[in-house]
Formats: sequence, C-alpha cells, structure tokens
Amino acid sequence: MRGAILFLALFPTLLFSFQSKLSFEPESFIPNEPWFTGPLFAASSTNADPGHPSILANFSFLDIYGEYDSSWKFQNQKEVWGLTLLLDLDFAITKRTGIEIFGAATTRIDDEGSDTDLDDTFLLLGYQVSTDTKDSRVPDCRFYIQLIFPSGKYDQLDPTDQRAIAVTGQGAYFIGPAISCQKLFQYSKHFFLFHWGLTYNFPSKAEVKDFSVYGGGIGTKGKIRPGQFLQAFISLEYSLNQNWAVATDFFVTYQTKTSRFKGRRGFTLDGKAAEIGLPSSTQVSITPSIEYSTSPQFGCLFGAWLTIAGRNASAFAGGFVQFGYVF
Repeated sequence: MRGAILFLALFPTLLFSFQSKLSFEPESFIPNEPWFTGPLFAASSTNADPGHPSILANFSFLDIYGEYDSSWKFQNQKEVWGLTLLLDLDFAITKRTGIEIFGAATTRIDDEGSDTDLDDTFLLLGYQVSTDTKDSRVPDCRFYIQLIFPSGKYDQLDPTDQRAIAVTGQGAYFIGPAISCQKLFQYSKHFFLFHWGLTYNFPSKAEVKDFSVYGGGIGTKGKIRPGQFLQAFISLEYSLNQNWAVATDFFVTYQTKTSRFKGRRGFTLDGKAAEIGLPSSTQVSITPSIEYSTSPQFGCLFGAWLTIAGRNASAFAGGFVQFGYVF
C-alpha cells in the first residue's frame, strides 16, 4: 500500500520532467485536439462551463467470483453477479465552482435469487484551483469536498442470504477532501492525457440492527463506526485520432478497521454470541478500455473492469459501458 501511494505521488513529477520531449516544437503541425471522454473512476478535473451541465450514464456487470484474505491470497467463493446502473450530473455554479452528484442502483444475482437496492449517494463540491497551461507544468486541478449519504442497504439482512447479495452501502455519512488533476501532452500527431487524484473520507457512526455488513445476528442493536478510507487513482488516455482513444485506469481503495461496537451483540442462528466488526482492507483494480466520441459534446467508453490484488476484499471481473453528454 505504501509503495502504491508513493508511486502515485512521484509518477506525475517524473512525467512532467519529460514535458519538453512530449510537446510539439512551435513550428510543428498541431492536429485537432481529441475528444477524450475522461476517466471511469475519477471526478472531473475541470469545472463545467456555466450553463452547460453534463450527464453521464454507466452500466457495469461484474462477476464477484472470490475474495482476498488477510494475507493477500485469493480464495474461491460462490459466484455472485452484480449489475449496476450509475448516473452522474456535473454542473457549474460559477466559472470556478461547481457541484457533481452521482447515485446508483445495484442488482445482485446468484443461483438462489436476486436483490436490488440503491447504493450510497455521492455529492462533491468542487473548486477549480488551476487550469492546464500548454508547455508548462501547470495542470488542470480541482479540489473537492466529498460527502457520502447512506442510501444503500447495509443491515437487517436475511440471515440465509450471502452477505454479498444484499449489501450496497455502509450505513454512515462520510466527508473528506479530494483532489483531481489532469495534464494534456502532445506527441507527434497524438495526444496523451494523464489523470491522477486522491480522496480521504471520515465516517460518522452507523446504527446496526440484526444481521449487517459488519456481522451481527438476531437481536443485534447498537452503533459502530466504519473505517476511514483512502482512494487513489491514475488514469491514462492516448488518442489514436480525434474520435478514438485507448485508456486505462488504476484504482486503489484502502479502508481502516471499524471501531469497537457499542450496544447489544445478539446471537447467531446457532445460538453463539454474534461477532461485529470488519478488519482493514485494500483493493486494487484496473479498467483497460476504448473511447469513441462523435463530438466534444458526446462520447462513450467501454471495456473491462477487474481486480488484480486485494486484502480482506472481494475479487471480481466484468465489463462496463459508459455514455456522456455535455449540454
């Protein structure tokens, strides 16, 4: 985890050191700029233009086929399919400030049934710190305050279902700072867009009843605080021409362990005292993808999404398709 964060911190600096080699000479021919659709995971690095909001729709289908244990080793488990529809709206308040909000609904399916619920909802308040300046080291950089609202399902679960089937949230409010940056480089007749960012969130306590994402059992009732979590990403986009591009996102999530549970523990189905609490976890995923845009206003992104490492986290593989439109 420390190595991943160090890489995320140093890679932009290394890339900027080769800025002159990746830029055109003044007399070189400059083709039309590509219509990049933007990264899959990150909030936008640029404020929307006033009067021109954007909307994004993403559909993903994932096979949750296993989990990583506390020693980073993969363990097989019963397969669960997850189908998620996400909507993202980004609009400006002023030239430098804006709001981004996105919510989702997920259907989890296994050979015994299915369950559909809302996911937790995200609200981001953004401020444009800097704007990309050509032939300089100044990137697009946007600072956010991120808020997460507990609209997902996390407790009062059916004790006979797998936990992965029903859970779509953590049951707590989160708040924290976030930063999203990008820099456009030019090489020959192609463009390279590099994104990076960090988010850190602090949770409130979650009220827990009966069986939940944190454990518990019959008669469980009390409060627990989810772990603080860090999210870090790097996204690379390379234009083949003005319409087509290839991209890859690298995404790391780290969450600390939960606080001590306070309340009535309850009992499991076999009469034992229920255990409540989650250890710290780490998950690393990647999204190789292809972009196609018909104009600066409309584009789509499609590709694969899969985990490549983890600790106390699920392992999954699948695909996604995403459409974006700027009004």
